[in-house]
Amino acid sequence: MTLQFLYGLRIKRLEHDILRALDDCDPDAIHDVRVSIRRMLMLCSVLKESGKAPYSKKELRILKKKFSRAGALRDIQVQLQLLNLWEDKLSLRFDAYRNHLERRAKTLQQYFTTAFLTINLKKTIPDIVSRITYCRAIEKELRSLDDDFRFALQGAGALHELRIITKKLKYMLEIQQSCYPGFGSTETFRKHLAKIQDLLGAWHDIEMGLQHVNYFVKRHRTKIEDHALYDNLIAFMQREKETVLLEIRSELQKQIPIKELLSVVLS
Repeated sequence: MTLQFLYGLRIKRLEHDILRALDDCDPDAIHDVRVSIRRMLMLCSVLKESGKAPYSKKELRILKKKFSRAGALRDIQVQLQLLNLWEDKLSLRFDAYRNHLERRAKTLQQYFTTAFLTINLKKTIPDIVSRITYCRAIEKELRSLDDDFRFALQGAGALHELRIITKKLKYMLEIQQSCYPGFGSTETFRKHLAKIQDLLGAWHDIEMGLQHVNYFVKRHRTKIEDHALYDNLIAFMQREKETVLLEIRSELQKQIPIKELLSVVLS
């Protein structure tokens, strides 16, 4: 598969995901939009490295801003889903906080709809760069991301940065595997990377939840009748966070090498 063909597939998938998300702002659809944008941005980085960037810096900034709009909505939707789970575990109700999140979600849905009703996706790119040029561009991006990944693994308190790099590395490996099947990484490493990504995602959701609930309590302190209720919620979330952090530390200690066949051999 050529990068041009893959780019066309990614554009079609993104268009499909956007239309599905605009239909009802379903949380899964919003998530799919963000994944599609991330995958396309990684593909654009390869095309830029090879000298055939389809988007200008200004256009990329606009696309990234729309990505942020989708992320803000997705964060609130996740918090509502987690609140349902935590209410069941604690056998408590947090109606005032739920109403706060639902109002925020409604506002962010409007922002999302406005942003994605006007989005310019360039459908094609010139097919004049050699296959080996694209190959070397992918390899260069992979080596840079692998270095960043290893560096982030050693950094204390850099979990958010590690989460972003993990996603980028995963999507870059997908590009290489799509265009040059059989190369890129071992299956063991891909599973390791997916496990890290899932754990970091769970950590991020709880971390965002703590920010949201603390903001709510601080802003609505005079209106909250039972402060102990929210103290219980915050303490429970802290325990959940510590459990996930233990799992993350355990997974990060495995130090699984990325490659057996990182480079592509072209005859």
